[in-house]
Amino acid sequence: MTLPAAVLPGRTRSGLIRVASVPAGHVYVRHLADPSGGDGVARLDDPVPPGPDVPTGQWWPPAMLSPAWVLDHHQEFDVFHVQFGFDAQDADRLGALVDALRAVRKPLVYTVHDLRNPHHSDFQAHDSHLDVLIPQADGLITLTAGAAAQVAARWGRRPTVLPHPHVVELDRPTRPRASLPSFVTTSCSNERTSFTSPG
Repeated sequence: MTLPAAVLPGRTRSGLIRVASVPAGHVYVRHLADPSGGDGVARLDDPVPPGPDVPTGQWWPPAMLSPAWVLDHHQEFDVFHVQFGFDAQDADRLGALVDALRAVRKPLVYTVHDLRNPHHSDFQAHDSHLDVLIPQADGLITLTAGAAAQVAARWGRRPTVLPHPHVVELDRPTRPRASLPSFVTTSCSNERTSFTSPG
């Protein structure tokens, strides 16, 4: 991933930019990296979320979104990059996160994935998140020119447009597909999955 030049901090002695990415372990975020490892970016692993019996590899709810985590770990990263995972936060807590980043002089990059959160039935909660993150981010990224235009119209900021990375392994689309006797369809209106015979 290429960060906007105005946001790039100085590189570490090893030449790496260390990114606290929220989340780091999600397939989307993992596929931002150059497969050869030569992109000069090291992403911190997701901390284990708070709570009992958290399964291995679970990143949600993201512990990095805690202002206390930022204050305790700020020497481990150069830039803080929020992708998603802040659904359960309230806007005041996101504001406290931004304040913690400012206190330790760490830039915030936010990738605007959703102008409407598909997990919320009410737009107000997500809009309040966007009203914190978009105006206060040091750098903004989005995936399409249309989304960038919406951000510019609503908040007066122009994000950098970067294409969506692949979310399946690169060789998967070229592999032969097995012939199946049926296919799966989903319906958002009743949230049921149905199996339909093609013939």
